[in-house]
Amino acid sequence: ATNTTVLLTSYTHSMASGAAFSGDGFLVINGGGVTLTMDGAVSLENLSLISGTLNGANTLTISKALSWTGGTLGGTGVRSLPVGAVATLSGTASKSLIGPTMNNAGTFVFGGTGELLLYNGTFNNLAGGVFDYQTDANIRDWDLATPPLFVNAGTFRKTEATGTSIIGSTGGVPFVNTGLVDAQ
Repeated sequence: ATNTTVLLTSYTHSMASGAAFSGDGFLVINGGGVTLTMDGAVSLENLSLISGTLNGANTLTISKALSWTGGTLGGTGVRSLPVGAVATLSGTASKSLIGPTMNNAGTFVFGGTGELLLYNGTFNNLAGGVFDYQTDANIRDWDLATPPLFVNAGTFRKTEATGTSIIGSTGGVPFVNTGLVDAQ
């Protein structure tokens, strides 16, 4: 059901290869001590990451909605938002993408005041994908040791916020663009 959730608030959990979480409800990760590890390719329709960590060396596909207000998408492998999926980043906490490659073919809305921290991975805004930058919060390198990349082949759009947002060499994240940059 739409308002149904499966809530993970503590402990370490794992999802086996081929696991799927479907329906209109959300899998919610909310607790500093929570770690969910994927032991293979996993498919989720809706994920809410409030705090805690989602790890794994495999592919995670979020086919409908990602609500990200804090916590870490970690591990290696690929985190994928296909066409039609929407990721919404909001709130005051930092969100960390530590290690994996993020492939966005849907719509990625970066709002709130918390930074997006990247570490040792690549954020690919794929052709047809939209990255909607609705905040003055920065996208920056988590540790400045091994620079991550932000690769835009889709549309990178700055809307709503009125100040300066930093992405690129100042924030420690090289920005590689073959798509459209649209500053509104």
